[in-house]
Order: sequence, then structure tokens, then C-alpha cells
Amino acid sequence: MDTIDVILMKDMHENLPKNTRVFKEYGIQGLDGVTFIKSLGALAGGGQQCEDADGFLLREQRFGSLIDIVIAGNRLKPAHSWHQDCNLPQTTVMLGFPKSNEYKGAGVFSHAIKISHQIRDQVPGGGAVVQYDEFEGVGQSDDLPNPLPESVILRPWYAKGREIMVYDDSWHIHSAPDHIHRASIWRFM
Repeated sequence: MDTIDVILMKDMHENLPKNTRVFKEYGIQGLDGVTFIKSLGALAGGGQQCEDADGFLLREQRFGSLIDIVIAGNRLKPAHSWHQDCNLPQTTVMLGFPKSNEYKGAGVFSHAIKISHQIRDQVPGGGAVVQYDEFEGVGQSDDLPNPLPESVILRPWYAKGREIMVYDDSWHIHSAPDHIHRASIWRFM
């Protein structure tokens, strides 16, 4: 099981001194922790842009959360569980932290599949996790294969300059990577 910490962006009013200190230590001038987090968070959401209490321009937030997902124990080769987090037209942003410095490769970000048709809501109104393998008929026909064919799976590559993954949750299903090589993922929704 992964361990997860959830922070609601609307409740974030402190100055995040640890983040700010790291930026200064690495010579990044003019960037503080709150600006960094809210700038990434502004990429997430859906709909019209709006201004928050601090003057940051954000997209309309359905969830407005930052979730820190950390691997618990030695679960480095998980079973796939293809799913959507909310099944709504919602941009999700992931910031990856690999297990080692200078890492280049797959295994930091979730694997993803772009779907040809949006999935019918399992919960009226959406907003709930949608599990692909729980749909009636999955694995019983070529239209709903299980396991999913390798040719449709995107394994995002992590490297310097490629630390962020952005996708629309309503048009993708995703799962933990085949082999996990991350210390953490920050997921903004």
C-alpha cells in the first residue's frame, strides 16, 4: 500500500520555508515554496481560470488538492490496477521525484493509456475512482481486453527537463509503473 498525504490548495497559506530554502541552496532566485506549489497547482483543474486570495491565477478547481504518494515497503513491482481518479474533465499534474539523482527512464510516473471513448460514469455525476477491471465484460472480449495490450501503454520517461506529467483524467486510465523507481509523486488535482 502506498502512503498518501493530502493537502488542500485552498488551505495553503503558510510560506513553505523548507521548499524556499532548497531553491535558495540550489541558486534558484526569486522563487518561494508557495509560488512553486501554487504555480504547479494552477495547471490542474478544469474550466475557467479564477484568482485565489493570494492573487494566483488558477483553473477552476474540482478538488484543489496536492497529494504526496510515497511507496511503502518494498513494493517495487506492483500488479497493474488501471483506473481513473475522478472520471471528470480534470487536468491532473504529477511532479516526480526519482529514487536516485541524475535518473533517466521509466518508473517514476504512472503508466497511462489514452482511451478512445470516455468511460461511462460508475457513480452518477462522476468524481469517483473508476476501476477498468471492474467493468462488466472486461477480459471476456477483444473490445475489453485484460490484460491490456502492450502497444497502447505509455511509459513516461523521467529526466532533467521532464519532471512533470500532465494529463486529462477523463481521457486516460493509468496505473503504477511496471517497476517503480521513485521516492515520491506529488499529484495535483
